[in-house]
Amino acid sequence: MLIDRAIPDQPGHRAGRLDLVQGSPDRPGHHAGRLLASVLAVILSLGLSGCAGATREQVRYPAGGITIASGTSGGVYSEYAREYAQALRQELPGLKVEIDTTKGSIDNLNRLRDGSAEVGFATADTAYEAAGPQATEPADSLRAIARIYDEYFHLVVPAQSPVRSAADLRGLRVSTGANDSSTNLTADRVLRAVGLHPDRDLRRSLLGLGDSITAMKEGKIDAFFWSGGLPTRGMTGLAETNKIRLVDLGAQVNKLRATYGTFYRRAVVPASTYRDVPQTITIGVPNYLVVAGDLDDRLAYELTRVLFQHRSAIGAQVPSGKLLDARSAISTMPIALHPGARRYYRDVKS
Repeated sequence: MLIDRAIPDQPGHRAGRLDLVQGSPDRPGHHAGRLLASVLAVILSLGLSGCAGATREQVRYPAGGITIASGTSGGVYSEYAREYAQALRQELPGLKVEIDTTKGSIDNLNRLRDGSAEVGFATADTAYEAAGPQATEPADSLRAIARIYDEYFHLVVPAQSPVRSAADLRGLRVSTGANDSSTNLTADRVLRAVGLHPDRDLRRSLLGLGDSITAMKEGKIDAFFWSGGLPTRGMTGLAETNKIRLVDLGAQVNKLRATYGTFYRRAVVPASTYRDVPQTITIGVPNYLVVAGDLDDRLAYELTRVLFQHRSAIGAQVPSGKLLDARSAISTMPIALHPGARRYYRDVKS
């Protein structure tokens, strides 16, 4: 069941919108009625100025609202989802917006496909697994509305750890990220690139960021992997209380690109990102905001519009939010842009 939200037509549209005062040219009050109608038309046009075309149409809200599949506690997905949801509630009154904490990208994509979420965050490598040429499910069940920022792969160890490369993790207690997360997927690929089997050669745990941080503070693990935007708040907090270091992963970039896809790239975590952590070469991967393929076109348009119009407000709380750019946002392959999002980009370009 869908709920229609009537939104005024474009200024100047005469489909009965301003026939508020009845009268004929022969009756007193006719001119006053026309004057009132003109004033209301100006007010209406001013109220709509700055709004894109879809906001002047009927937007169909799902009866139960929408759910945003975010990510693990303490990660950028979670914070981005919170700020984005707040912007949606502000801009689209009447739309119920919920946020679900999830295991990460793979979990998010699964939720979009099974109908338990309408919006979710996902990395390009997990998107390729879900919608690339080898995917087992129809690619049109998923659509993107934007490439929003790039994630940086972290291999975190105590500052005094002897680990200097991923190959040095053999035999150690390592969290490779929550199951069904992009962190776990990429960690497996990095470990195999250096000749390690993730299950046989490590004492492996499958922990999300918050649990990985707690385990490292308590001395229960020797290292953990994490994939997220810069800076990740949970990582910032860890660096404030514990001396940590990021392990250089630059040597694995070319092998990952050759084996899995060119969405992987060489990336740099600047020295100023986390307290006392020197500059580190690592692996970067694009991150997308994805929606269910059958989401109403006009609602997808509005989701895209709000994302861009609240970029500064989101970025003030989530630094990765500042990286949203319309020129790169349309690059979401292998997931195609939703038609509603595509129309938004055409409108802002014209």
